[in-house]
Amino acid sequence: MSNRINSQIHYNVFTLLQQLDSGVMNHFAWLRDLHRAMICQEFDSDSPNLLHDAHCRCKFGRWYEANQPEGLLDSILFREIGVLHKEMHDAAREMLQEQIDLQKVHPGVYTRFMDSAIHFKVAVRQFQADLIERVCVVDQLTGAWNRHVMYYKLGQEQERLNRNGGHCCFCMVDIDRFKDVNDTYGHQIGDMVLRRVTEILSASLRKYDTIFRYGGEEFLLCLPAADEPEASQLLERLRLDIEQTPIRINGYAEPLRVTASFGVACLSSGRDIEEVIAEADHALMWAKSDGRNCVRIWADGL
Repeated sequence: MSNRINSQIHYNVFTLLQQLDSGVMNHFAWLRDLHRAMICQEFDSDSPNLLHDAHCRCKFGRWYEANQPEGLLDSILFREIGVLHKEMHDAAREMLQEQIDLQKVHPGVYTRFMDSAIHFKVAVRQFQADLIERVCVVDQLTGAWNRHVMYYKLGQEQERLNRNGGHCCFCMVDIDRFKDVNDTYGHQIGDMVLRRVTEILSASLRKYDTIFRYGGEEFLLCLPAADEPEASQLLERLRLDIEQTPIRINGYAEPLRVTASFGVACLSSGRDIEEVIAEADHALMWAKSDGRNCVRIWADGL
C-alpha cells in the first residue's frame, strides 16, 4: 500500500468482508448446482448459465456489478475478480453447451472451467486478505495509517538515517477547538471534518511523506529529507490550506472553517523515536498556548 493517503476509502471494510463471505458461499452453491446439473443430466436449454451475460445474473455477479464501493475501482485485485468471474461463467457456458449438443464434455473444456473457478476463488481470498490488512494498519475513518503500523514505519525511517544520515522531521498536528465542532454540530459532522482535514493534508504533502492518525483529532506527520526550515515552509502551507478551505455542511448556509496547530521536532541518527515524538508534542502544546493556528519547532523553544 502506498504511503500516500487514500482518502477515498470511506466504506465499511468489515461490511465488505461480510459481503464477500456471503458472495463466496453463493458461488459455492452455484458451483454445486452446476455440477449436479451435469452429473445428473438435468439439462435446461433456458438456463441463465447459457446466456452471454450470465456472470451478471448469478448472486455474486449481481452484488459485484451493483455494489462497487468508492475507492475500490482502482484496486487491481478487485478488477481481477470481475475478469475471472466472467471467464469462469464463459467456460461454464461452453461446457454446458457441449453437454447439451454432444452429450459429453471435452476434457480440455472442463479443465479450463475448473482452472478459472479455482483462480476466481484464490483472487477473492487474496482480496479479502488485502482488506484485512487495511483493517489492521489503516484508520477506517480517515484512511490515514494507524498507530499499529506507525512505529514500524518510523523505525524504517530511523534505520535509513542511521545508514545514510540526512534529515527527517516529525510533526504533531491537532485540529483547533475540535470539541466545539462536536458539541455544536454533532459527532457525525466531527467525523466529516476529520476526513476533510486528512484530505487537505494528503493533497499538500509530498509523495514520500507519511500521515498517521495519532488519536482523536491528532495526526503525526513524518517528513523524510526535511530539515527544520524545509519542514516549517511545508507545514506553513498546510496550515494555510486548512485555514482557507471551507467545509460545506448539509443544512447550513455558511461553511465551517477550522484551523490546526503544528508542533515539529527533528529525528537524527541515534535518537529515540519516542523522545522525538514527545518533543513534537511539546512543540504542539507551545503552538496551542501561543494562540493556535501556527507552526512551532521544538528547537526554537530551547
